[in-house]
Amino acid sequence: MRKLKTIYIHIGSPKAASTSLQYFIFSNAARLRELGYEVVNQNLDTIGRGGNPLWLIQSLLEDPHGQEKLKSKLASAVGDKIVISAENLSIAAAAELFRPLAVDFEFKVLYIIRRQDDWIYSAWKQWQSKTAKTLNHYIDIALLEHTPNYCEVFEAWGSVAGMDNVQVLSLDLLPGKLESVVLDWLELPSNESQSFEIADKSQNESFDFRILDILARHAGVYSNPHDRRIEEFISARSKLATSVRYRLSDAQSTRIMDSFHEDNVKLIGAEAAMKLRSLVKANRTVAETGDVIQQHDFAIACLFEALGNVSEELSDLRARLKALERK
Repeated sequence: MRKLKTIYIHIGSPKAASTSLQYFIFSNAARLRELGYEVVNQNLDTIGRGGNPLWLIQSLLEDPHGQEKLKSKLASAVGDKIVISAENLSIAAAAELFRPLAVDFEFKVLYIIRRQDDWIYSAWKQWQSKTAKTLNHYIDIALLEHTPNYCEVFEAWGSVAGMDNVQVLSLDLLPGKLESVVLDWLELPSNESQSFEIADKSQNESFDFRILDILARHAGVYSNPHDRRIEEFISARSKLATSVRYRLSDAQSTRIMDSFHEDNVKLIGAEAAMKLRSLVKANRTVAETGDVIQQHDFAIACLFEALGNVSEELSDLRARLKALERK
């Protein structure tokens, strides 16, 4: 028997277009409301523009009464279709947080995963490089710990929502554009996309990893794993750093994808898993150099370019200030 209310839950994972997907959902909250969907905000309320409830969910995960508080919060939500998106839902504990709601709600879970080699590479760039781990060091750690463990998350949510209600898609093998995937998940016709706002650029753009691989040997330059000041400085002022895409070597990628192949068979099927595995060489365009001197030269070139652009900006600012003084 179909339940009266449905919760559409996007559980991430992090580093798998979550920011872009959330931008689409949250910026179109008003249009979705017109179609009968209530997109929750950062407080898990269905009022106003939608938002990411990541920190509230984190507090509920740490609260011994988190399940009861979540159930009370969503039981009073307006509407029969509720939409939630937060990256920290892609852990097994988050599925347990939602278990009591399964009595009154049907779940439609969207789980977009990313090739494990790309995920490890991206996670290293954003977080682990700032904790004194070089790229090769972090790859060893990730494989030893079997991270990311998509299967654990899939099985946890499947036990709560029902396996048939958990849709797993690979970011590299999406059947259409991201917005069409969202509409399909929400059970809306594809022609509705014409009435939605579409992001005109990628979210969370990054830059060449060799700079980070050098800085990883000097972790003192960061105040914490989320310190993005150096990235923001270089990304804003060095075209060289953002135009060169240095990727994992074929050997690194193959090693990672071989390690996770059986997981991918369980998650997306044997045919799709083989296709994902075959993308290793198709996606690798720059081999690993392993040459620290070359990496240093590249990093220095990017920093000089960024500093040169800052100097030009300051010179322009001084000229404008002098012009204002003369007036």
